[in-house]
Amino acid sequence: MLKVVSFAKKFLQQWRVANHSLPKITANSSRPENDTLKPPTIAETLGVREALSWIKAKFPEVQTIEMDALLVYNALQNDEEDNSYFGILIDECHLFVRELSNLKFSWVQRSAKQLAHTLAKAASSLHVNVEWSYFPPLFISNVLFADLMNE
Repeated sequence: MLKVVSFAKKFLQQWRVANHSLPKITANSSRPENDTLKPPTIAETLGVREALSWIKAKFPEVQTIEMDALLVYNALQNDEEDNSYFGILIDECHLFVRELSNLKFSWVQRSAKQLAHTLAKAASSLHVNVEWSYFPPLFISNVLFADLMNE
């Protein structure tokens, strides 16, 4: 589980980079000027791509990735060509999915992803990389317990 915190910190950093660099990228993309794609969508896509890389390297037996980013989820469900930065990131995700034959995506409402949001928020305040394998840190124990009670 500590690897998740490390991943969340990396994800947040990639979001910050995407947030600052996106206008330069979209100016050169094939998307129209009134494009509604926002930096958080790019950050969500970067996070999915990083998660897929991590799953491929360490946990190839994973079968489902849950996400609450509906635009990213929908893009991952089809193979339409999109030459924008977002489309290129989705294509990279598709490459990982082809190598992980049993993997599927599941969309869930944001309210169901409390653990992920708690981890991401905590990761932004940590100053070191932290990993744990068996016992979760106290700051997510209540969220885990609530999730278990709602299953």
